[in-house]
Amino acid sequence: MTSARQTYQPTAAELAGWEAAVDEEERAIPENRARGRQFFTALREQTLAGQLRRAISASPMRLAEVAEKAGVSPDALKAFMFGDAPLDSDAFGRVAAVLSCELAPAEKSQLHPYREDVHDGSR
Repeated sequence: MTSARQTYQPTAAELAGWEAAVDEEERAIPENRARGRQFFTALREQTLAGQLRRAISASPMRLAEVAEKAGVSPDALKAFMFGDAPLDSDAFGRVAAVLSCELAPAEKSQLHPYREDVHDGSR
Protein backbone atom coordinates (compact mmCIF):
# COMPACT_ATOMS: atom_id res chain seq x y z
CA MET A 1 0.00 0.00 0.00
CA THR A 2 1.49 3.28 -1.07
CA SER A 3 0.36 6.67 -0.06
CA ALA A 4 0.24 9.62 -2.35
CA ARG A 5 2.79 12.29 -1.63
CA GLN A 6 1.24 15.49 -0.46
CA THR A 7 2.80 18.87 -0.90
CA TYR A 8 1.91 22.08 0.83
CA GLN A 9 1.09 25.05 -1.32
CA PRO A 10 1.60 28.30 0.62
CA THR A 11 -0.84 31.10 0.05
CA ALA A 12 0.23 34.30 -1.67
CA ALA A 13 0.22 36.07 1.72
CA GLU A 14 2.46 33.35 3.25
CA LEU A 15 4.89 33.61 0.33
CA ALA A 16 4.99 37.40 0.63
CA GLY A 17 5.64 37.11 4.38
CA TRP A 18 8.43 34.60 3.82
CA GLU A 19 10.05 36.78 1.15
CA ALA A 20 9.86 39.84 3.43
CA ALA A 21 11.51 37.89 6.28
CA VAL A 22 14.31 36.70 4.00
CA ASP A 23 14.88 40.25 2.72
CA GLU A 24 15.04 41.57 6.30
CA GLU A 25 17.59 38.92 7.29
CA GLU A 26 19.74 39.67 4.24
CA ARG A 27 19.70 43.41 5.00
CA ALA A 28 20.91 42.68 8.56
CA ILE A 29 23.97 40.66 7.45
CA PRO A 30 26.44 43.59 7.16
CA GLU A 31 25.41 45.00 10.55
CA ASN A 32 25.67 41.56 12.16
CA ARG A 33 29.14 41.06 10.70
CA ALA A 34 30.27 44.46 11.96
CA ARG A 35 28.86 43.71 15.42
CA GLY A 36 30.70 40.37 15.44
CA ARG A 37 33.97 42.10 14.53
CA GLN A 38 33.38 44.62 17.32
CA PHE A 39 32.80 41.81 19.83
CA PHE A 40 35.96 39.93 18.85
CA THR A 41 38.04 43.12 18.90
CA ALA A 42 36.88 43.81 22.47
CA LEU A 43 37.50 40.17 23.39
CA ARG A 44 41.11 40.31 22.16
CA GLU A 45 42.04 43.47 24.08
CA GLN A 46 45.21 42.94 26.09
CA THR A 47 43.75 44.68 29.13
CA LEU A 48 42.05 43.64 32.35
CA ALA A 49 38.73 44.27 30.60
CA GLY A 50 39.77 41.95 27.77
CA GLN A 51 40.77 39.28 30.28
CA LEU A 52 37.38 39.56 31.99
CA ARG A 53 35.56 39.38 28.65
CA ARG A 54 37.48 36.19 27.81
CA ALA A 55 36.63 34.70 31.22
CA ILE A 56 32.94 35.50 30.70
CA SER A 57 33.02 33.95 27.21
CA ALA A 58 34.76 30.82 28.51
CA SER A 59 32.32 30.40 31.36
CA PRO A 60 29.64 27.72 31.06
CA MET A 61 27.17 30.23 32.54
CA ARG A 62 24.92 32.22 30.28
CA LEU A 63 25.53 35.97 30.22
CA ALA A 64 22.22 36.60 32.01
CA GLU A 65 23.22 34.22 34.80
CA VAL A 66 26.59 35.92 35.27
CA ALA A 67 24.85 39.30 35.35
CA GLU A 68 22.28 38.13 37.90
CA LYS A 69 24.87 36.57 40.21
CA ALA A 70 27.06 39.67 40.01
CA GLY A 71 24.20 42.11 40.53
CA VAL A 72 24.76 43.75 37.16
CA SER A 73 22.08 44.40 34.58
CA PRO A 74 22.22 42.04 31.60
CA ASP A 75 22.22 45.07 29.27
CA ALA A 76 25.24 46.58 31.07
CA LEU A 77 27.12 43.29 30.85
CA LYS A 78 26.27 42.88 27.17
CA ALA A 79 27.44 46.46 26.47
CA PHE A 80 30.69 45.65 28.29
CA MET A 81 31.19 42.47 26.26
CA PHE A 82 30.88 44.40 23.00
CA GLY A 83 33.11 47.22 24.21
CA ASP A 84 30.22 49.68 24.06
CA ALA A 85 30.52 50.69 27.74
CA PRO A 86 32.83 49.96 30.66
CA LEU A 87 31.82 48.31 33.90
CA ASP A 88 32.38 50.36 37.03
CA SER A 89 35.11 48.96 39.29
CA ASP A 90 32.65 47.42 41.78
CA ALA A 91 30.70 45.61 39.06
CA PHE A 92 33.98 44.55 37.43
CA GLY A 93 35.11 42.97 40.71
CA ARG A 94 31.77 41.25 41.31
CA VAL A 95 31.78 39.69 37.84
CA ALA A 96 35.35 38.46 38.35
CA ALA A 97 34.33 37.00 41.73
CA VAL A 98 31.31 35.21 40.23
CA LEU A 99 33.65 33.62 37.68
CA SER A 100 36.32 32.90 40.31
CA CYS A 101 38.93 34.31 37.98
CA GLU A 102 42.16 36.08 38.80
CA LEU A 103 43.00 38.99 36.57
CA ALA A 104 46.55 40.26 36.24
CA PRO A 105 47.70 43.43 34.56
CA ALA A 106 49.47 42.87 31.28
CA GLU A 107 53.23 43.22 31.32
CA LYS A 108 54.26 46.75 30.42
CA SER A 109 56.29 45.31 27.54
CA GLN A 110 53.10 43.78 26.11
CA LEU A 111 51.31 47.12 26.08
CA HIS A 112 54.22 49.30 24.96
CA PRO A 113 57.06 47.32 23.40
CA TYR A 114 60.44 48.59 24.48
CA ARG A 115 62.40 50.15 21.67
CA GLU A 116 66.07 51.02 22.13
CA ASP A 117 65.95 53.95 19.70
CA VAL A 118 63.15 55.62 21.63
CA HIS A 119 64.52 55.08 25.13
CA ASP A 120 68.24 55.78 24.59
CA GLY A 121 67.73 59.26 23.18
CA SER A 122 69.13 58.41 19.75
CA ARG A 123 65.88 59.17 18.07
